[in-house]
Amino acid sequence: MDRSKEFDELFQEMKRIDRSDESRRTSLLKLKSKAEKKRFNVVPVFISIIVVAMACLLVFVLVDPAPEKNLAVDIPLEDKNKAAIRTVLEKEFTGPNEEYLVIVEDLRRQQIDPTYEGYVGQEQPTDDTAWRAFAKETYGDYFTENGLEKFLMATPAFMYQWDDLDYQLSIDDIKVTQSENSNAPKNYSFTAKVTYKFKNGETKLYELKGEAICSEEGKIGKIFYSTGNLLTQMNEDANSSIDVTEKVSIFEMKDYVIKNGREFIKPEVINVFENAIKTAEKIPGISDAISPHYKVELNDETFFLWLGDGQGSIMNVKDTHTVYELTPESAKAIEVTLN
Repeated sequence: MDRSKEFDELFQEMKRIDRSDESRRTSLLKLKSKAEKKRFNVVPVFISIIVVAMACLLVFVLVDPAPEKNLAVDIPLEDKNKAAIRTVLEKEFTGPNEEYLVIVEDLRRQQIDPTYEGYVGQEQPTDDTAWRAFAKETYGDYFTENGLEKFLMATPAFMYQWDDLDYQLSIDDIKVTQSENSNAPKNYSFTAKVTYKFKNGETKLYELKGEAICSEEGKIGKIFYSTGNLLTQMNEDANSSIDVTEKVSIFEMKDYVIKNGREFIKPEVINVFENAIKTAEKIPGISDAISPHYKVELNDETFFLWLGDGQGSIMNVKDTHTVYELTPESAKAIEVTLN
């Protein structure tokens, strides 16, 4: 209500009351004072409401600060697929991986080293449990189940991890691009730079190109790529790094006449013959020996070798009166090597 109007009404009311001037003045002052108190009491109440409202707002902000920072950020599907492809390339083209090479050495010895505890020869399947466990741990998170099997066996995986080569391999500048074809949104192409450094310090750069299909979110169903002649270069360097003073020469013979020969420089082949000689047992007594099947030259020594039906015997040409019988494992390993 308008204050001037309120006072006018009060004044008119006072006029109708038969009182002295002094009494009227006193009463009017009391009524005015009462009205003024009513007016000023509104202000503290209004301030209190504002304070309470601000407090509530502050509590709300503290309890739920910046919703966009509080929620997990959704990674676009495209980025998850690109990340999977990029990770696989980084793992495949960084080497050598020492853990993997230890596992491969175990598999090799299972096939060619008769003295090895886990030896099974080349006709029996090797125990590849450790190899498969390593492969799954390394790549399992980035492939579909079927895609991983294809990658391990068909691509194949670990193709650039070599144990008989002193080298370093690294990859950078990986670029992954999603197909612009609306009918093939799961297809990706990629390029990268692969650096190959040989033990002599020479460094070469190779361009990697390839394609991948991400069949599921963040998982590769198929991948294939090319690195030019990188594998050829690695193979040439591996051959050139072998110490050619370590070798074994095998010559086929008939009636003590050499027909043709082969030379092996790989350590695993040399080990087969060294182990065969070390584990051979002397045969007591010797009758007329038939013509040897092979002549073997190893470590400045020359031997005659007889093989057949999973058995074998060997003789040092410096002692033609003594023959040594090979173990069945050694005889089989040599037959596999020569065949």
